[in-house]
Amino acid sequence: MQQKATNKYFILSILLLILTIITLTKCSTIINKPKDNNIITHLADDKKKILFTVISPSLESVSYGSFTRNIAIAQEAKRLGHEIAFLCGQHWKESLIKHLKRAFPHDYKTITIYTLKTRPKVFSFIPNEWFMEPKDVKVPSFILDKKTKRFGSLYMAWMLMGFGNESIVKKIVLEQLEIYLKFKPNVLFLEIDLPTYISASLIDIPIMETISSPMLEGKDSFFSFWLNSMTKSIVSDFSVKDKSFSALQYLDGMRYQGKSLKIVPSIEALETEEIIYMPNVTFVGHLFPNTSNSDFDDTNIEKTKSDYKYQNQKVIFAYFGKGSVPTEIVEQVMSNFCLEINKRNNDNISYHCYIAENSIKNSYTLLNYTHFENYIDGNEIMKISTLVFTH
Repeated sequence: MQQKATNKYFILSILLLILTIITLTKCSTIINKPKDNNIITHLADDKKKILFTVISPSLESVSYGSFTRNIAIAQEAKRLGHEIAFLCGQHWKESLIKHLKRAFPHDYKTITIYTLKTRPKVFSFIPNEWFMEPKDVKVPSFILDKKTKRFGSLYMAWMLMGFGNESIVKKIVLEQLEIYLKFKPNVLFLEIDLPTYISASLIDIPIMETISSPMLEGKDSFFSFWLNSMTKSIVSDFSVKDKSFSALQYLDGMRYQGKSLKIVPSIEALETEEIIYMPNVTFVGHLFPNTSNSDFDDTNIEKTKSDYKYQNQKVIFAYFGKGSVPTEIVEQVMSNFCLEINKRNNDNISYHCYIAENSIKNSYTLLNYTHFENYIDGNEIMKISTLVFTH
């Protein structure tokens, strides 16, 4: 009798053990379910909440390349049914609303805009204690990047814009984390926003980011060493206070990870192999949002065409950004390009290339067909342009 009871309890114990193992296995599968490294697939599964961040640069009077690329992606995301919101510096909110009005004329008021109170100060890369160096960094006697042999990189731009100031960046990261708790984004979209790399890495939010070859330059420069050291210091501070934060330490480890979706607003022929063979790279060509029809009605187009300098011309418009390409190279390449296409032109209407270059003071013309001006209304001239070049 005692033997039967023992066998009965033994069998029950085995059954309970099997049930426990099955339950734990299921829980483990849910908790440790591998993340989908391809965000395109991740987004296609169901509707997501996407937060678009526009923090860099910290100046007010800048070009709006980040706005246009963010909004172009946001339009497509919204069309597919995803919920979108924006995060920017307080000083950019008015400009962002203006752009959103044109891109979403009927429902721009429904798009949430979060703003940051903290704003980096230009040239404020000196830490709180005067000339105190970041941890683990030795300042060299010169700051020219030996390998690239060019003075300037994304790292340098971040420093000059104030993102080398540890206390300021930490404040921005804290503000971002609070905003993430409110909106609860599934994905972040960013373009060279240093604080967003840190905040996204800390709580492991997937990111989509724009990328191009110039963004990779300067990895061995003094500015890179400074910013990587600063990033490590910030992440370490968070990790010491809360062990749940990510242990990823360095800025270069956060940028362009294999699992992030990298969007290249260009074509393969214009990019380096380093970009082409990165995991999860998507080449999309020029990114520019569709604007409301009121901006492009026939009356406005005819008015622009009737401008005396555009009459009887095939217009080509070019803008290469503020310092993205040296002026002398633009002069040489574009003037010869326009001259060559006119040689091959078989009708009586000539091609004329109009180039906006903010560094020049007085307008001038090269090789008859290429015209340089300090300012050209891009929205107006693009309505009548046969071809458009942008950086």
